Amino acid sequence: SLRVRALFDEERLDHIVLDEVAKSMRCLVDCTEGVAAPPNMAIAVTELRVGLRPFLEINAFGALEKDIAGFANSLFSSLFKAYMPTVGVLTNGGLGLARWAINSMMWGDIARMAPCSEPGMLLGLHRESVDALPLVAVVVF
Repeated sequence: SLRVRALFDEERLDHIVLDEVAKSMRCLVDCTEGVAAPPNMAIAVTELRVGLRPFLEINAFGALEKDIAGFANSLFSSLFKAYMPTVGVLTNGGLGLARWAINSMMWGDIARMAPCSEPGMLLGLHRESVDALPLVAVVVF
């Protein structure tokens, strides 16, 4: 699961022009100015977690094969029950420590975004990029 905090200035958000937001996400990010100190706390990943579940099951045909598969399933099930909580805690702890890196990367991308009022932008793309989209679509398909 991913939880993101986004704090916006209500007055700026009420007066935002949707056509400008479509030109650049920077217009929406500009609505966060002055609502948090430091500014990069206005939009931040606050929680990043995974839930681990044991999805391993072996099926087989034949009497002997079914017995072996049943033994293997019992063995794997016991290992999952014993070690899955520990692996989950370690994984989620690592993801919790990685939040600052994710937030730093996100704000680095935001800093490189085109300004809100830059002409010739469509959905954050320059006109040359938009003109190349049909060619890219043909090459991909």
